[in-house]
Amino acid sequence: MDIALFRKAFWDKFGATRNVPEYVFWDPIDRLKEDACPEVDGMISIKKQRLLNLAFSFLQPDECYLEVGTYKGKSLISAMQNNPWRPVVACDNFVQFQALGNSREELRTNLARYGFEDHVIFYDCDFREVYTAERLPHPVGLYFYDGAHDYQAQYD
Repeated sequence: MDIALFRKAFWDKFGATRNVPEYVFWDPIDRLKEDACPEVDGMISIKKQRLLNLAFSFLQPDECYLEVGTYKGKSLISAMQNNPWRPVVACDNFVQFQALGNSREELRTNLARYGFEDHVIFYDCDFREVYTAERLPHPVGLYFYDGAHDYQAQYD
């Protein structure tokens, strides 16, 4: 990823509002219009959707996007949408939200809904098992971690 180009694009897009709430997103109708994938349940904010999408657009063809903690795919879809194809690797073991239903199946459905089911190499495992040359054959140009939030997982 060309960090200098990404940095300039970031400041052009987010510089003035990066630390300021955008009250337009508090209105459910406006929020729905700005959401990259409104049919997908998720906990990612509109600004983070935009940030991931922008960063993904700067990936080089030989770089991959690695996402840990996909839940139902909202951040994954937000990053990939309207961007050129790049290798995408994602993993989740779906332990954290088991009580909320079958997010594994909802992830598959959501990826299919947006036409990304064949664009994502998915591993149903602990994220620590993904960091191998076999599972990550491309350099990671963009990494988004939204897995377990305990101290040890975040440290690892």
